[in-house]
Amino acid sequence: MAGFPLTAWAVRHPLGDDADRLLDALASPGAAAAPTSEPAAAVAEALFEEMAPHCARACQRWGASRVAVILGSAAPTAPEPLARLSVMLSLARRHTGITGPAYHVAATGAGGAKALASAERLLRASLADAVVVGGIDEGQGALLLLESHGEAFVRLRSSAEATGSTDAQRLDDAAARRAIDGAWTAARRPPLGYVHTHAAATEPLGEAEAEVVRALCGPIPHRATRSALHSVGAAAGAIDAVLAAACLARGYAPGPTPPELQHDRVLVHAFSSGGHHVALLLEARP
Repeated sequence: MAGFPLTAWAVRHPLGDDADRLLDALASPGAAAAPTSEPAAAVAEALFEEMAPHCARACQRWGASRVAVILGSAAPTAPEPLARLSVMLSLARRHTGITGPAYHVAATGAGGAKALASAERLLRASLADAVVVGGIDEGQGALLLLESHGEAFVRLRSSAEATGSTDAQRLDDAAARRAIDGAWTAARRPPLGYVHTHAAATEPLGEAEAEVVRALCGPIPHRATRSALHSVGAAAGAIDAVLAAACLARGYAPGPTPPELQHDRVLVHAFSSGGHHVALLLEARP
């Protein structure tokens, strides 16, 4: 299982509009982002404009109909959110020229990561040759370009998903374990540099998630960035993936006094209060 290269990514956030600046901000003691009211459509415009040259090259290489768009979203509960999903996909087509499949996957808090797992399945089934994935909220968002072949420093090696009874009060340990172990085992359990967790130990469910990681992976460093970034919606999983990829390029885990990575692989775990669990294994090129 060779995996699929991440040939481009973009992030927009009040702490920094590229991954390196965002990681630098997270390394500063006490760094925290204030929530912003920048409309999600404006965030999407900026992200798709930044990704447009990369998408154009993918369309030229594979054909526009062989490039797909998958965006994670919060679970829609009213007509207005449904309309906003349509707007996001329209912006994607307008800025990128992509004519392949375009759709949302709904999982509040895990949608961006779930989009990457969905993209991997499309590529493995040869239903697309490149996929733009991500998640966008008010004030923040991230996009990534995943291709079936190409030169890139980071690749998505494997992914896995599970559903269970996780909610705001209780983590479904078994579901978390199935997702994390599924992605790791699919790659034959290689050594990990760190695990990018969903919640910090001081957050609700954070210690329960850390216990699952320790039980499965042993004494591997684990880091969570969502609390400092105020990332709780559709963008969170996509931003986690971008930061994990950027950490592989840097060779350091995120956060204050970032430790040097001992291995060139990062496992990302995301979950939603609706019971979705997603795990992604990212790997640096040997």
